[in-house]
Amino acid sequence: MTRSDAPGCRDAALATALLLGLGIAFTFSGISLINDAGCEGSCELIGLTLLYAGGPIGAAIGVFTDSVVIAWTLDIALWVVLGFWAARVGSRGGSTWKFTLTVLGLALVYGLALSQLVTLA
Repeated sequence: MTRSDAPGCRDAALATALLLGLGIAFTFSGISLINDAGCEGSCELIGLTLLYAGGPIGAAIGVFTDSVVIAWTLDIALWVVLGFWAARVGSRGGSTWKFTLTVLGLALVYGLALSQLVTLA
């Protein structure tokens, strides 16, 4: 690896902070929505989508166990790895921010897809 191929610290830190920050915001927004007593229908769908988008590993476990699982250590590790991967894409000539926004968009689609498989009691 030459010096020019190495990802920049600023790109890695900003991409990771953005992914972590939005992942945490999605998770807590989803938890707040699904814990509301009157949350049914589209409210439940949006809450589960946000929860599963913010915590994709916990979401996969939750779908298989048919419950809400918070695997925050694994989810944080995933967001950090994706943030550094985004910086790596930027150092190879791609766009760090395009990759980061694509990951966030895919996380929301992933959350929406998994939220269709789970119904809260």
